[in-house]
Amino acid sequence: MKFVISPLLAVLVLASFAWSQSVTPKKGSGQKTNLDLPFDAEGAENEEEEAPELIVFYGEAYEASNVVFCLDESLTMNNSGRFDIERREVRRAISELNPDAEFGVLFYGGQVTSFRRQLIKASPTNKRAAMAFISSRITNLGTCLGNSVEQALQMLNRSDSRFQAVILVSDGTPTRCPFARLNGCQEKQVVCNEVLAQISAANVRRMPVHCILVGNADRCGGLPTQFMRAVSGLSGGSFRHVPQ
Repeated sequence: MKFVISPLLAVLVLASFAWSQSVTPKKGSGQKTNLDLPFDAEGAENEEEEAPELIVFYGEAYEASNVVFCLDESLTMNNSGRFDIERREVRRAISELNPDAEFGVLFYGGQVTSFRRQLIKASPTNKRAAMAFISSRITNLGTCLGNSVEQALQMLNRSDSRFQAVILVSDGTPTRCPFARLNGCQEKQVVCNEVLAQISAANVRRMPVHCILVGNADRCGGLPTQFMRAVSGLSGGSFRHVPQ
């Protein structure tokens, strides 16, 4: 079965690639690479905008001064230790943030649960509180992915920082919220298109949504991969598959 994106969403995905200035994750060196700016960009008069934060997550580096992590706590994340790995990875990423960075953490399963309702500075006190929150989470039924990304974008929209990003982790495809069991791949495809439309409407500033798919990507003819690629493509974000 092949995932079919609706015509409107297909146009949005293609258009986003043409003009996005987001950064693809960087491998290897761990050194920060500045984004290329237009020659006549604002602030070019001997002023350089502060370099973005380098965020290492699942072995890749992402550039953003403000970041919101959208983390999957659906029941299937218990498979192969995915949930423990996810929590370990986000704890490590937050622990390495500089104090001036701002971050948010959202877990989504049957509903969306936020560490804080707004971005917070990566101070030692806030980091410790975030670690405790992350460690307290348990898996549950449902995959409210669309609502999670929408809330993350709302948090970022309150800031005028140029270097902002959502980092999304999922091990499959979304469900409707509140949860209702989906019958077969065709219905899952319908919901995928609904969530793509939801995310596109919420991302008015076209901030990059970097997507990490963990686990089995082959279900429903590769629907999880096709969906996560489409989410990242709406804003020129990156996509990775991490087999687990």
